[in-house]
Amino acid sequence: LKWDISRPLKIMDEILIAKTQIGNGLSKKSIENKNVRVQYRIGGEKLRLKNTTKSKTVKQLFQERGVLPWKRDSFPMIYVNGGLIAIPGICIDIAYAAADDEPSWKIVWSGYEKAIES
Repeated sequence: LKWDISRPLKIMDEILIAKTQIGNGLSKKSIENKNVRVQYRIGGEKLRLKNTTKSKTVKQLFQERGVLPWKRDSFPMIYVNGGLIAIPGICIDIAYAAADDEPSWKIVWSGYEKAIES
């Protein structure tokens, strides 16, 4: 689904919202005038995180965060120009992460708590 990040997006019975903040989110500047899409995992996707030298697979990230196995294929992920840049509540690729003093988007998915082991 194409997403105008300034507006909530209804996905099935859940909502994806981007809230404006400073730092610690998705850099507004990095996605300005770019094609933002939301889609589910395909398999084999990777992200490079802050403070790591290697990238991690979505599978590894989901396991580390306790995403329930039956919820993994329906967890929305954010793509820009065809590349994975963020997983709501999980992580943001270092190339798209906002600096501490930079305007950013905090991506919130209403289904997050239902997808995580308690």
